Amino acid sequence: MKSVRVDEPKSRGVTSPRKRPRSHQKLALRLQDLPEIVGLSLTMIRGLIRTGKLPARRIGRSILVSPEDLRSFLENAEVV
Repeated sequence: MKSVRVDEPKSRGVTSPRKRPRSHQKLALRLQDLPEIVGLSLTMIRGLIRTGKLPARRIGRSILVSPEDLRSFLENAEVV
C-alpha cells in the first residue's frame, strides 16, 4: 500500500494571533477585547477610561488602549 503525502496549506503571509512573533505584537488593544484580557467588566474598563485612570485613544469609532498603558495601569493598581 502506498503512503500518501499531505502537504500543509501554504501560508499567505497571515499569521494567527497565537503564533505571532514577539516583534509583531499588537500596538493597541480594542476596548471590547480588554474584559477577556484583564478580567474586568466592560463597564468597569469604560469607567477607568472616562476618569482618566486608564489612558485610551479614539480612532474613528474604535477606542484603543496601548499594551504599555494597560501594563502600567495594572502595575500601579492598589495591592490588596
